[in-house]
Amino acid sequence: MNMDKKVAFAFVTILVFSGIAYYLYNNQKISVNSEPVAVSEDSVLYVVDIVSDDTASIEKNLQNIEIEGGSFYFKPNEIKVKAGEKVKITFKNIEGFHDFVIDELNVKTKQIKDGEVDVVEFTPTLSGSYEFYCSIGNHRSMGMKGILIVE
Repeated sequence: MNMDKKVAFAFVTILVFSGIAYYLYNNQKISVNSEPVAVSEDSVLYVVDIVSDDTASIEKNLQNIEIEGGSFYFKPNEIKVKAGEKVKITFKNIEGFHDFVIDELNVKTKQIKDGEVDVVEFTPTLSGSYEFYCSIGNHRSMGMKGILIVE
């Protein structure tokens, strides 16, 4: 192979792998190691990213929490989660018209009627205690609130 063909082959190879990595990365089926690796082939040095399937570790660190809301209560009204790990809250409205809000973390479900469910996901980064509440009318002052503890 002459030098022009080698350069063209290397360019096309890198382009194809970049396209595949871009597609997979945008579909969140892979993660890219932040440390590039040098690979030598035919006296040409390429710098590539290591691509690996990391879906299992993402799901393992997901904290699933179900919260029931009714006439001026949340059950449970105290939740403990770990900082830096994704939290998925499934809010089930048993009766009335309610939502679930944590102002400091910019978390808010839709306002839903009895029998409806809404889901919100977030990743708390700072440990501490955060009040959650229902923002409908005076529900908060009537006791529809609780504490999220981030450890």
